[in-house]
Amino acid sequence: MLNVSGHYERVHPHTLGMIVAAVKAIENELRLDETYQELLRMAYEYSNTIMESIYDGLLSVDGRGRITHINSIARKILNYRDEEINTTLDPCLSKLAEVLEQIICIIV
Repeated sequence: MLNVSGHYERVHPHTLGMIVAAVKAIENELRLDETYQELLRMAYEYSNTIMESIYDGLLSVDGRGRITHINSIARKILNYRDEEINTTLDPCLSKLAEVLEQIICIIV
């Protein structure tokens, strides 16, 4: 935080220059943040497009075992809803077990 309060008679000639430099630095940081946000959005869209173009069921899981993405084929196979994204993998595994049991019953 930059504090420029005080009595006007004690102001240093470089105070305005310091304020302008601080404002420019903040503007640059904000521009970088916007650029990174745009790059992240593009990367997300790219990976999402790839996952949706795969003809097999595919889901991704983070390090804590939460589902972070599930493509439309996997949603259909597992009868999965969008609200179930970011839940743990356990419900998905039980649904997968149900699907496998149905397949086994059809084969037998």
